[in-house]
This record gives sequence, C-alpha cells and structure tokens, in this order.
Amino acid sequence: MELLIAFVLGLALGAGLLWLARGAFADTFRALSAEALQRNNQAFLDLAKTTLERQQEQSRSELEKRQQAIGELVTPIRVSLEKFEQQVQGVEKARIDAYATLFEQVRALAETQGQLRKETANLVRALRTPHARGRWGEMQLRRVVEMAGMLDHCDFHEQASTDGDEGRLRPDLIVRLPGGKQLVVDAKAPLAAYLDALDAPDDETRRRKLAD
Repeated sequence: MELLIAFVLGLALGAGLLWLARGAFADTFRALSAEALQRNNQAFLDLAKTTLERQQEQSRSELEKRQQAIGELVTPIRVSLEKFEQQVQGVEKARIDAYATLFEQVRALAETQGQLRKETANLVRALRTPHARGRWGEMQLRRVVEMAGMLDHCDFHEQASTDGDEGRLRPDLIVRLPGGKQLVVDAKAPLAAYLDALDAPDDETRRRKLAD
C-alpha cells in the first residue's frame, strides 16, 4: 500500500515537473522566436535600405549620364541658335540703319528739290526784267572767254568805249585780235521764250516755246 502511494506521488510529482518544464520551454521558445523575428526584421530592413541606397545611387548616376548626353546634344544646337539670333539681330540693325539713312537721303533730296524749285522760281522772276537778263548775259559771256583762256585787260576788255559806224559805242566786251583789230561783242539774252517754256503747263507747249 505504501508502495502504491509512493508511486502515485511520484507520478504526480513528475507530471508537475513536466508541466513546469513545458511552461518554461514555451516561454523560452517565445522569447527566442521574438528575438529571432526582431533580428530578421532588422536584417531585412538593413538589406532593404542598402538595396534602396544602391538603386538610388545607380539611378542618380544614370540620370547624370543622361543629362550629360542630352547636354552634349543640346549645346551645339543652342550655340547655333545663339549665332543665328546674333546674325538676325545684325541683319535687322543693318536694315534699320539702311532705312534710316535712306529716309534721311530722301528727306534731304526733297528739301534740296524744294529749295531748287524756290531758287528757280526766283531766278525766273528775276530774268524776266531786262536789266537782270543783261547782267546774266554779261556773266555768261565772261565765262565763255575765260574758258577760252583769255585774260581780262590783256585779251579782252569789259564795258570799254569804242568808235563805230554809229558813233561812240560801249559794248559789253571788246576782244583784242592780232593786227590791232578788235571784236565788239554785245551780250544779248533772249530768254523770254525759254522762261515761258519753263512755265508751260504741258510738253507740247514747252516744245513750241523752245522752238520760238
């Protein structure tokens, strides 16, 4: 009987110890599992971080290479465009300068023509008087003899008196000829028809006046 009781107590004690051992093992397993999981998570995170950094570095390197390649392609085009723009600006400046010069020349020509018309009108009015026509004729005569190489008081005299068939004369010019001879010249300027031709309203009238 005592032996049976001892056996039962032994079984109960063994079961209790086994139960206690199982609980301690479970706690230890859970602790080890949690630690292993934490280590695995950290290792995964470290691996993921390393992989991501490597991919970012590769992407950055590829981006720099592509940017450099694009720059090598774009730079000549940009330089060509800048040169073309400079040429266009130069042509535009030359055109503006040429237009300004042409405008100034046209303006000056218009002013000159206006002044010439004014002076011509004044000359026409002046030459319609006999005295002005006489003075104009004398000046033209003097120019002719000077262009011929004659000298005043040597080869010719102006407004000098001389004797003629009609008595004492005072011609516009007396030309001295070899042998003591003289050529008496009286400048006449029949400009009436010419002046009328300048004022003619049409070509037909102008031709008719010039023919007179």
